[in-house]
Amino acid sequence: MRTGYMLLFQNAHQGMSDGEMVRHEMRIAELAEPLGFDTIWSAEHHFDSYSMLPDNLQVLTYLAGRTSRIHLGTAAVILPWNNPLRVAEHAATLDHLLGGRLNVAFVRGYQARWFENYAAVPGARATGPWNRKGVDDARNRELFPPAAWKSEIDFPAITEERRRPRWKLKFEVS
Repeated sequence: MRTGYMLLFQNAHQGMSDGEMVRHEMRIAELAEPLGFDTIWSAEHHFDSYSMLPDNLQVLTYLAGRTSRIHLGTAAVILPWNNPLRVAEHAATLDHLLGGRLNVAFVRGYQARWFENYAAVPGARATGPWNRKGVDDARNRELFPPAAWKSEIDFPAITEERRRPRWKLKFEVS
């Protein structure tokens, strides 16, 4: 059995500022490795008092420098709100820094107010039980197939004569 700790950044503490809560949550996360946990997971939530964690890869990058063996994972990166190529670059770089300890999960998202503010992919719309199998759901499934993705990114050296790097992306659906 594997065990993990989930970062949600909930501030239900009376008298604790948001900044104090973030630092407190990070101190707890740093205990996961010496306590024998296998993975630290980090959610992504926006505009909500339920959870204040808008950039899980940033938080995991901080933890990368504070850990040595524990796996770090996104739970999950919401692709329609991000440029997928930028997410792939960030995740690949972090995984290289971690020596293969990154677990990445992608989701399509369901919060309409988040799509209104963040939709980075044209045509992506909020989907959920209220419109399952509808037009928006079909479009999102076309844009973001419900599957596990394995990716590889080759980062070329940028030379003086070639200022625009070419990215080699390979995604495998499993």
